Amino acid sequence: MALSYFISDLQRVLGTEKVFTAGSQEYKQGLKRWASSIEKPAWPVLTIFKGVVVYPTSPQDVATSIKLATQYSIPLTSVCGKPSTHRLPHQRPDNRAGGHGTSGDSSTDGGLLINLRRLNHISVSATSKPPTLTCGGGSLWCEIDVAAAQHSLSLVGGTVNNTGVAGYTTGGGFGWLSGRYGLAIDNLLSAEIVLADGRIATCSATSEPDLFWAVRGAGHMFGIITSFTFRAHPQPDPVYGGMVVFPPSGPAISHMITFANRIQQSSDGRTAMFCGFTTPPFMPGKRIIFACCFHDGPASEGSSIFAPLLADAPVPPIRSTLASMPYPAMNEVLAMAASSEGRRVSKGASYQGALPPRAFERVLELYEDFVANACPEAGESGACLFEFYPLDKVCGVGAREMAFVNRARHSNAMIIPRWRSERYDPICREFTRTAMEELKRVVGEENGRDQDGQEELEGLGEYCNYDGLGTKAERTFGANFERLVELKTRYDPENVFDKTSGVRAASEGRSKTEKEREAPLEKKTGLSHSADELLPLDGTEEDRSTRSPSSTAPTTPTSDTVSGPQVTHEIVISAKPDIYEGSSRMEEILKEVRNATAKMQGVNVVVTMRPLATAQEEDR
Repeated sequence: MALSYFISDLQRVLGTEKVFTAGSQEYKQGLKRWASSIEKPAWPVLTIFKGVVVYPTSPQDVATSIKLATQYSIPLTSVCGKPSTHRLPHQRPDNRAGGHGTSGDSSTDGGLLINLRRLNHISVSATSKPPTLTCGGGSLWCEIDVAAAQHSLSLVGGTVNNTGVAGYTTGGGFGWLSGRYGLAIDNLLSAEIVLADGRIATCSATSEPDLFWAVRGAGHMFGIITSFTFRAHPQPDPVYGGMVVFPPSGPAISHMITFANRIQQSSDGRTAMFCGFTTPPFMPGKRIIFACCFHDGPASEGSSIFAPLLADAPVPPIRSTLASMPYPAMNEVLAMAASSEGRRVSKGASYQGALPPRAFERVLELYEDFVANACPEAGESGACLFEFYPLDKVCGVGAREMAFVNRARHSNAMIIPRWRSERYDPICREFTRTAMEELKRVVGEENGRDQDGQEELEGLGEYCNYDGLGTKAERTFGANFERLVELKTRYDPENVFDKTSGVRAASEGRSKTEKEREAPLEKKTGLSHSADELLPLDGTEEDRSTRSPSSTAPTTPTSDTVSGPQVTHEIVISAKPDIYEGSSRMEEILKEVRNATAKMQGVNVVVTMRPLATAQEEDR
């Protein structure tokens, strides 16, 4: 079938060392995600195609993959995934480094996954003005931090350093240095991106400025970014920071949050904090509250700033790791707690005004109740984080200057439970939404400000890096939404990059739901395409008739009348017994298959059904 020819063409053009299908270790590793709840083992409705993973080593490889996927109507997505070799001595290798989103946008059922992990080159230009760092789209922040530190430089980067560069940056990118230098996108000088038509473009303030505007906040909707060039900053000296852990008592919460609010308001940009609650690896089964502290300066300054957090605490801290350390080590502090495996979903909230201690307490109460009465597994880990960044630099950029709209003075929170059993997926997703809605309600109630209508304000939308539940694009991008639609129509009119619930090209005229309802399998499997529609990508005219029968596509006649021999293919549909046993859903699936295959001229399709258990036994 056409799907076989798609894989054959990928292997022919890219080489078998870059293209992997089910059964190979590279295929299995390519599907791994930080949140195992969004791992999709490429088992679509049709069991004849289990998806394919490509590991490109150049932008041209990415362009070739996109061209082939679009010509065969294969759904595609990409991930910045690379097993991390940079770790502290006590840490295990993190095979889920990169791919930190929990929405599922970086996974695909039965499609093409472009895994960028081999595009992890890093180069530093320390003597240029300003100093710059260029990295591949598959790089991790731990690798970038170390490379920059070798030249006494630093970047605004992930506070969880096993995060990939691509999603973090295109979503905005808050970091410990945001108080001094703004967001990661504020320091992005240029990006190399492969567009929907396979064109490789370099966008910057002077080259493709409209595309550069869109990339900074919504880049994942416009193409696959294969390279980033950032402004780097001098970092000749260590920083001061670490974790302070308290028992989760009301007085301790009030003291910690009051202190953090004061730090956020009084900081000169060099001091920041995170506060939250979790069950740490070093205290299994015990909930704690914590303050992650940072100061870009000497230990004498840092210890003086944070001394009241410890000395004036109503209860003694359980642990404090505050110390002088290299900047890359500071981004390890939260990463250690985020490297464990498990099912996850995240949901964020943006709110204005100081965080009332009561709001923190309320979310903790909801979490404890959720663990006790709904999902006991969530008590083993998971976390809720509240950010206290100085905001002058972030808010100094206009909301219309780039796609990222969150420029009003606000703070972000995120809740991210972790569990093991699939049966808890729905209630965990619903809990995160409820908890963040309740957070905004209590903040508004305590501060005398309506938080529910904040997304309507100029310069305040949803922080998409914390959203694992697919918030509407109108809310995420606020006043920038209409311009994004215009640019999407220009750069991706066919919505090739449609894995998010976000911006769609206006030229389609119909919603994604309407189109999928008409031909759901055509998009998933490419059944309406034959390989003869695909021109060779290497510029040579290859005679496909010379291929062996196993790799030759059926000929598609140019007229409406099918002539010549019919090529017969069998489609095997597997379903769980409750679907298979005479249900209306099976009839719907059969109808979809027949509608899709009716367009295949010169091809006779025989449909066979079997229960899923039988299918799995035969596959084994």
